[in-house]
Amino acid sequence: MFGSNFINVPGYVMKFLRMVRSGDAAIRYVSTEWVPRYLRSYGQGVPGNYLRCVEAINEYSRSVYRRLAEEGNDFEYSEEPYYKLTSNIEGAIKEARRDPLDPRFDVVEFMGRQALAFYDTAKLSTDLLVNRLLREIGGKARVIKGFVWDVGDGEVYLGNGDVLRGDAVIVTAGYWSSTLGIPVAI
Repeated sequence: MFGSNFINVPGYVMKFLRMVRSGDAAIRYVSTEWVPRYLRSYGQGVPGNYLRCVEAINEYSRSVYRRLAEEGNDFEYSEEPYYKLTSNIEGAIKEARRDPLDPRFDVVEFMGRQALAFYDTAKLSTDLLVNRLLREIGGKARVIKGFVWDVGDGEVYLGNGDVLRGDAVIVTAGYWSSTLGIPVAI
């Protein structure tokens, strides 16, 4: 589902519980270490510099994807509106207007129903993009899927006990990044 979920802003816990109740989210695991840290930061809002960083990352990423697609769109990149169908269009409008990233949207008819059309969105096939990037870097990097338990100076400690060393480390921000003590805000 498209939307910015700033998890430390007032009201998010109730929003999340409503998403669980409606089937839009699920609780699979509760970290007894992460929950107290989360509760200490809850309600503090999102710093303005954070929003500017998210906006800059978004625009930079889209400019790179556009450039790559112009060279050869083998990862199904397109920029088109994202349509959010909902049974509560007024609630969706209020939520979109409260989003601190201020998304551009209109109320439109989609598939015979009222929907929000979000602009400034893009889609791509992440699997095809990863394949393309791997071909382009030609063996200069490795993609390793696994649980990361800690990151040190040029080292990554994996859940299976392996230690990876390198000049650069990229950790994707999935759910388990919370075990690294990294704040995940959206």
